[in-house]
Amino acid sequence: GNALEADLKALSSSGLSVRVTPATAPAAPRSGRAITLTVIGPDRLGIVREISRALAQREVNVVEMDSTVSSAPMSAELIFTARIDAEIPDHVDLDDLEDSLEEIANVMTLEIELERGHG
Repeated sequence: GNALEADLKALSSSGLSVRVTPATAPAAPRSGRAITLTVIGPDRLGIVREISRALAQREVNVVEMDSTVSSAPMSAELIFTARIDAEIPDHVDLDDLEDSLEEIANVMTLEIELERGHG
């Protein structure tokens, strides 16, 4: 959107060349169920990769993702937080996705919450 374009133009002023080109045709409407994932935990390599892999394997369409890394209160540990709005195809088992995300959460010491519908 416009905020992204403004941020990219700001990068241009620092010497980077950035070009924004609108898509020629709108994406075909997809059918599916809206979900929101909230992720929080110690920052480490691979968090986005592992979650993205679990979503991609189930043909989940990520509509929007916001993530930040900040210092934990009273410690120097960096905390990763993310919110992912996505659409899961009707034919995909939501329990299977939740099981996969729970496994990632356990291995990477994360808290991953899946909500049905965008909140």
